[in-house]
Amino acid sequence: MDRKVITKVAPPYQELAKRMHLQGSVKLEAVVRADGVVKSTRVIGGNPVLIQAAADALIKRRFEVFATRNY
Repeated sequence: MDRKVITKVAPPYQELAKRMHLQGSVKLEAVVRADGVVKSTRVIGGNPVLIQAAADALIKRRFEVFATRNY
């Protein structure tokens, strides 16, 4: 299920990546708790130099609270 991002944190451009002129995408999967906090992440793909900064930024993001519906 997709939930709206409430607080978006961009990953910093790491010094090593700058020196190596690296850029690109990192694909991560996240498990988000009902309160909107990221519980865990899993790397799907991307440059290993960029992965940690991307994962750290994703952990700091906050998502909308999951609302249960009573039918």
